[in-house]
Amino acid sequence: MKIKLGTCQTCVWFHDPDAKGKGECRAFPPQVVVDFDGNLNSVWPQVDSDDNCILYTSAIQGGKKLSFQDLILIRSQQDKS
Repeated sequence: MKIKLGTCQTCVWFHDPDAKGKGECRAFPPQVVVDFDGNLNSVWPQVDSDDNCILYTSAIQGGKKLSFQDLILIRSQQDKS
């Protein structure tokens, strides 16, 4: 799969557990939805890896994709300085 900068594929908020190009945007908490049986469920918005949006936050640093935890650690260190 070709990497496209500026898309969900390289965004820190994108979660694609099976690397098939479709995943979840985790920029915000999951939304509560009601299914056809009236049960409450929480779901993350579904997105394609080549989608893009205004919340894009690059996860590429030093040629590798950072995890969300890596980004939190980097930002906490920046806040201390």
